[in-house]
Amino acid sequence: AVNAGIAPPVDMQSGDGLQSEKSNPDGTTVIVGRFPALQTKRPDAIVLEMSPGPNDLPAQAALHVIPGAGELLITASAWCNGTLPCLLRLAQNVPVTLVGPGTPLTPTLHAYGIGKLAGFKIRDRDAVRSAIANGGGVESFKEFGDQILLSAE
Repeated sequence: AVNAGIAPPVDMQSGDGLQSEKSNPDGTTVIVGRFPALQTKRPDAIVLEMSPGPNDLPAQAALHVIPGAGELLITASAWCNGTLPCLLRLAQNVPVTLVGPGTPLTPTLHAYGIGKLAGFKIRDRDAVRSAIANGGGVESFKEFGDQILLSAE
């Protein structure tokens, strides 16, 4: 609902926010949320999950791994489930990217310490609406839009 009222800025680049811009970021990459293909995109990252899988840490480990991290990528779901403010408080002086199709693509979020916004710009609204109405997730509507990256820099 928030995204419906936001016109994405024109100064965006293509990207999902999960690809590393540096071969070795200074410090550990911490990712809140398990994303597809992380093992190839960010093989050395620490992944925090509410329902952790075999290679994940539980969400409660955030207190120990986010402060001092080299970078933090946060699923946009944290905006919806109310955990984003706490995660941002833990990430003081840590570069933060908010990732996922639910990411509000508004530069206003940069004021809260989110340096990059990696979201989804819809090209075919009816096709996305139909895919979601039929129970589809991100993979079912990805072809009807573009993954984009908005940076504060």
